[in-house]
Amino acid sequence: MGEVMVFFVFVVGVLTFIVNFSFAAGVFRNAETLFNAERLNFVGPWMWFFATLLGGVFVAAVYWAVHHSRLNPVIPFGEMAQDRDSE
Repeated sequence: MGEVMVFFVFVVGVLTFIVNFSFAAGVFRNAETLFNAERLNFVGPWMWFFATLLGGVFVAAVYWAVHHSRLNPVIPFGEMAQDRDSE
């Protein structure tokens, strides 16, 4: 029974790492784009990458809220309306 539990914990750990790494890579790519456009807030792309790698989906959600929602004062209201209309 103990061997099955160890295997299960290992599989869950590997899957969690894959998901966190995927989100971290996406955040890093987007953060580099914003960094080059001088629209990145707080810290650089590498810090967002490592924060997302450790914090996972929750940090990715914070990144999105800070950079791509109305919480970001740089985004004019018209730009958000255009994004919604294009979908």
